Amino acid sequence: MNGQQVQRTEERLNVKNSRIAHDSVSYQSYGIQAGDFTVFQLISNNAGEPGNNSKAESVLAFQIKSGLDQFAIKDNALSEHEAIYIQRCRCQDRGIQKIISGDIKGAMLTNGNWRIEGEVEAIGRLTGKIYLLSVDGEYESAESWGE
Repeated sequence: MNGQQVQRTEERLNVKNSRIAHDSVSYQSYGIQAGDFTVFQLISNNAGEPGNNSKAESVLAFQIKSGLDQFAIKDNALSEHEAIYIQRCRCQDRGIQKIISGDIKGAMLTNGNWRIEGEVEAIGRLTGKIYLLSVDGEYESAESWGE
């Protein structure tokens, strides 16, 4: 029996002059729009879904006020920073999941990238499952929204 062999890939970006936009009613749509924030986004293919030759992409995103060169966000403040976890899969908890707790710290590097560290917990909208997620890594500077 041949299983799917997909290498896990992750992309870490920061987008200046932007904001997170999502559907807060059905929690299905997500995007980045022009705004007064810097959005951080970690996108992973999660090494695919075995057996069906697809990629089960997930996104972890949050935003901070523009102009900062360091930050720390903890627990209840995560919702103020639009922290969300999105699963784009054929699974029960597909769509946007709320981040319920955690700790994220970051500092801007001299090249415009950011060094981010921390872990957060998201809760599955349908299952109530707790997802423990690491945000560690260097987030590359993407073009500012509208440039």
